[in-house]
Amino acid sequence: MDRLGTINEGWTAESAAEERLRSRSGLEPKHHPPSTDDSENAEERVRRRSGLEPNHPPPPTLDDSKVAEASFPHYHSRAKEPNCPKAPTISELFEQYIQWKKLERGLRGFSYERVMRFQFSKYLSSFNKRLIHEVTSEDMLKLRNQLRGKELAAKSIHNIMSMLTQLQNFAASKGYNPGDQKLSLAKPKRSEIITHTRERLTQEQLNRLMEVLRKEPPFRANLYYLAMLTGMRRSELVNLKWADVQWEDKKIIIRSPKSGKEYEVVPLIKAAAEVLKNQRQQMHLCTASCLVADRVFFDSYGRPIAKRQTCIDNWSKVIREKAEIPKSFRLLHGLRHHFGSVHAANGTPMPVLQKLMRHSEIKTTMIYIEINQNELEEAAQKTVDLLNFRLEK
Repeated sequence: MDRLGTINEGWTAESAAEERLRSRSGLEPKHHPPSTDDSENAEERVRRRSGLEPNHPPPPTLDDSKVAEASFPHYHSRAKEPNCPKAPTISELFEQYIQWKKLERGLRGFSYERVMRFQFSKYLSSFNKRLIHEVTSEDMLKLRNQLRGKELAAKSIHNIMSMLTQLQNFAASKGYNPGDQKLSLAKPKRSEIITHTRERLTQEQLNRLMEVLRKEPPFRANLYYLAMLTGMRRSELVNLKWADVQWEDKKIIIRSPKSGKEYEVVPLIKAAAEVLKNQRQQMHLCTASCLVADRVFFDSYGRPIAKRQTCIDNWSKVIREKAEIPKSFRLLHGLRHHFGSVHAANGTPMPVLQKLMRHSEIKTTMIYIEINQNELEEAAQKTVDLLNFRLEK
């Protein structure tokens, strides 16, 4: 029997039997014979007899790039591609993000584009030429302090700073270096943000507002009247068309609403129908372009209200000042808040109010509701009757 090697050389009875069978069959050896370097074998034998570890070469080590590649395979695999695009500046990344959001939302549209572009150009222009991975936590803290210096609300500061963290996440999804993952820590804390926006008019403020609106041109006042009666959003009022006012079915159709649905329905109550009939009588003031567009509301020149809605900002400012309403009250959106609060205070069930305001979640409806002190006291007083509480005398 031919001797193939020793156990110390890696041979076992099974591997030796297999190798002899291959030899008898004329096949090539499967196992490579051990090294024939006598000096090396002799050295290893001495080390074994002395109880020392074999003198194997040290295992290869991974450099930092290998470790990083294992940790972030998506980013590093793109970085190795020969045609990998150059990292865009923050302004370029912002444009890519806007286009991606439009594509993602499809026919629903990206309703926040105008607001995001305004905030980006006004508050984040200093970041335009930088790369997203160059932004540090120190930069974010400086930005927060600058925005606080402009006396912006904590919620507004949070939204502005969130644009940078959104761009950071978007950059990572595209394979660019996102940089410091702790940028969001510099944003205002949740406890600092008052999510319950208090926008409800007192009865005295509401009376003054109605008095001011009676003196405004009807085509302008009707916009605010309809907001009071329906709780419609500003964008829904501006884009409302006569074709979507269904008189016989007593409903208003909202096309491409904020919820992303194809359409939503607003009940057309009698008072709202009277407001729209009055607005119909004002259409002789419209230009031909407004008539073609079929818009219900128009600006002071008879044209369709522009996308930037500057005329509404100007109208609301003048009306608010005349009615002595606080500057913090956003007139059209504030009337939507007032609509929800009045319904809640007068017993409209929350699921019904959610449908009236067309919120996808009831917790959103809760944000719009503001209960005053008198209503709290009246509700507390009902406890006596509800419990049938009587003190024995």
